[in-house]
Amino acid sequence: CGTELWSTQTTTGRVETMPGGDVLVASTVLIPNPGNCWLGGDTHAYFARIDGSNGVLAWSDTYKSPLDCIDNGKGIAGIANGRVFAVDQAGGEHAEFSRIWVLSYDAAGNLLTEEDSGHGQSAYDVTRGADDRVWIGGQHGLFAPERGAIWEIDTVSGQPTQFEVSYWGIDIWDIRAIDVFANHEFAIVTNQNQNQRIARVGANDQLAWSLPA
Repeated sequence: CGTELWSTQTTTGRVETMPGGDVLVASTVLIPNPGNCWLGGDTHAYFARIDGSNGVLAWSDTYKSPLDCIDNGKGIAGIANGRVFAVDQAGGEHAEFSRIWVLSYDAAGNLLTEEDSGHGQSAYDVTRGADDRVWIGGQHGLFAPERGAIWEIDTVSGQPTQFEVSYWGIDIWDIRAIDVFANHEFAIVTNQNQNQRIARVGANDQLAWSLPA
């Protein structure tokens, strides 16, 4: 059977490893925040870096976006130079205020940049390629017909830039999970109308294949 090397208490959520072996966590925590939006302003995004060799917490950050309403830690990725990129899905009292906030931290956990994607965007997953490029999978658009969307995070400025927004010919309305191939095509999971599909997609509406999940 397997041997437990270490364990540490943290919030539930997404977990990723980064070059060098440290562990990154993205999650959502509840902290009383009276007097703001009625939708659930107690939710805060939570991000952490844990030493992969011994489980000691290196740093953590609890983040509230300028909207001061709903915040959810959706994903996190770290690159070889020690910089970490975290994604907060922020919402307001109306759907049009929904936007993605991309945060970047240095190796010590100092917040370097806060950049948003513009309104009407939703993030579901974050991944890092072997070349240290960082990607977000999610959804573009406020109302039907929404479309699946992929953003690339500029690892210098921290700004998310749309890479592709498409249906890819099979009504992909969202991207719930994403990973990247070496040629910058993507393995994705979509969940349109509770009907999950797995697909390989690329730029310019390229669809290599899709299968029911």
